[in-house]
Amino acid sequence: MKTRTLIAFLFVGLLACSRKEAPPSARKPEAATAPATPAIPSAVYDLRVADPAYKDRVLRGFYDATQGWRWTSRKFAVSLDAPPPLDSPTFLVLDFNAPDELMNAAHDVTVTARVNGQAVGSKKYTKAGRYFLQFNIPLELLKKSPAELEFEVDHTAKDPENGREIGLIVDLSPKLRQTVKTHFSLNGELSHGNVSTEVHERI
Repeated sequence: MKTRTLIAFLFVGLLACSRKEAPPSARKPEAATAPATPAIPSAVYDLRVADPAYKDRVLRGFYDATQGWRWTSRKFAVSLDAPPPLDSPTFLVLDFNAPDELMNAAHDVTVTARVNGQAVGSKKYTKAGRYFLQFNIPLELLKKSPAELEFEVDHTAKDPENGREIGLIVDLSPKLRQTVKTHFSLNGELSHGNVSTEVHERI
């Protein structure tokens, strides 16, 4: 398939002026240039849930950010675009922590994932720790894009400070990707408990 490339050329002309340049003291001070705000990609396949630039993609179920990560409630959801090509196998990926606060209260937790309202898989966890979970998504569920990715835990704990229900700890949002990770490296990041890399077919 041929790739079409559009190249724009910008010509800048310098016009000489016969007038003498004003002395430095007579020149107007130049206005300070504000740093450029990073552009948000038009298509979003993953994001950090604590990044305010993507607040419109964080739909519900996340509490205020704490040092780059966020507590979830019982249900939490984000909106992501389906990655091209749309006819390739696509996986929903969730990197999360099952915290001690939750596991000490509930002893186990089952995480269920939905894409555009349809369940794609669930998994039970019995130990606190960091987990890396992937579910295969039927292609028909991605016809609506951006897709709503919702997760639900069957048990929660109570925050002793304010009494709100708390579920998982999430740093990165769920992702949509077309390759399956078979090995997960922490890359020096802090983790507690065991790291599990798991791939599950939909229910």
